[in-house]
Amino acid sequence: MNRTQRIIDLHHQGFEAASIAHQLGIPPHVAEEVLREAGLPGPGAAADGETAVVLATASVAAPPPRPRGQRPPLTTAALAAGGFHKTGGWVVASGKRLEIIGTPPSRPGLYAFAAGGRALYLGFTLRKLDLRLNQYRSGEGEQAANARMRARLLEELGRGAAIEIHTVTPPDGVWSGWPVSTASGLEVALLKRYDLPWNRKGG
Repeated sequence: MNRTQRIIDLHHQGFEAASIAHQLGIPPHVAEEVLREAGLPGPGAAADGETAVVLATASVAAPPPRPRGQRPPLTTAALAAGGFHKTGGWVVASGKRLEIIGTPPSRPGLYAFAAGGRALYLGFTLRKLDLRLNQYRSGEGEQAANARMRARLLEELGRGAAIEIHTVTPPDGVWSGWPVSTASGLEVALLKRYDLPWNRKGG
């Protein structure tokens, strides 16, 4: 299988161009150009009305086994290798209002808050990511969980931490004719495998 065929094959398995490029050791624009010339959608998922990706049964290189009794941190390098993109960061504006520097995608998907090279929190939304992240900004009329996360972000930023926002919008799939949410399945898998301190109960 040549490089072009491999890029297309990985795309059909649900990988975004950036992740394909990382796996093959090529610049991201090369993968994007191959997909564009093949008439395939670029990074992100198939839009409404487009054909969903059929979940592949071909084997993909599995991550290393998890050490018994402990979960490793989820690093930003691992996020990037898995198709996440750094799409913004949190800052504190006047009046202790949170603001986002950058432009998160206006699509459903996963988001991670990271500092010091590791992910602290992982979330999933069926709404557009930019709308979901905006819920953390003002602290007014929010659910208790959102208010707690906003308070935690303000606390960390107040200590001088740089909080990054990483996002991914994997395409949904089909399994035996049933629609499958790739993003929600990925969230469950990552939470089960990695230590994300802000996702811990009582953490």
